[in-house]
Amino acid sequence: MLVDGRRSGPANLLALVASHGPSAGGGLFPDMGQDGEPVFVTGERIIWSGRMHVGFLRQRANNRPLDRIWELPEPAEVWLTDRRLVFTCKKFTEGDWKTAWMDWTEFLASSVNSIRAELKRYGRRAVGQIRYEWPTSIELMRRRVRMRQVSYLGVDCVDPWDDAIVRLVLFDKSAEHVAGLTRMIVTASAAYRLNRSLPAGAEALLRQQADCPVTADQTHPFGSGPGDSGQLPSLDPGATLTFPLPGAIKISGA
Repeated sequence: MLVDGRRSGPANLLALVASHGPSAGGGLFPDMGQDGEPVFVTGERIIWSGRMHVGFLRQRANNRPLDRIWELPEPAEVWLTDRRLVFTCKKFTEGDWKTAWMDWTEFLASSVNSIRAELKRYGRRAVGQIRYEWPTSIELMRRRVRMRQVSYLGVDCVDPWDDAIVRLVLFDKSAEHVAGLTRMIVTASAAYRLNRSLPAGAEALLRQQADCPVTADQTHPFGSGPGDSGQLPSLDPGATLTFPLPGAIKISGA
């Protein structure tokens, strides 16, 4: 579909589904059960679960800065497993870009106001996921927002439609909380990817990321070895740490 002259699709990482009753995600989005909770596959191990603020940014055009597209108005339920990151939220009321969302039952909302109305009328919730084969890098950031320091975990992926960078962000006031989640998702993504087919030259860095994450400028903010896993970095305001993950694929349901 085309929205504001641009092709839009599931690469915005958000879909609207019924709050109760099963929904099949088709690989792009999490499957949801009768109880309105994500369905985890046999053998999938949950590493962490809790509530986090969640938002989404993307490039409006290649080689342009990332702009905010949507932000959930209340903390979402978030799960990190050994295969993916999953989030769900009962409300979706904000967004600064008129876009369109298509879910698996062919429901179409053409604007944020339409989404708000449909959520209220039909009892829908917002759901999304990032499978660990998608991220190109993970960012840990510290920013000043409305006179407060906020820490961000950013997960960068590639939109299959136009190759633009998209970023899911989890954020919280607690720097230690976000840093710990950053380490978990870097190591889990790398470990998962090591069990799949990899391009030449990707294995060495992924093994390093799975054992003790290293940044793009070759620093080890969590310590110099696997035994230092309890160490958490102290970020200055405005700082960003980037952890590359080679061997990524574009967002895909395959």
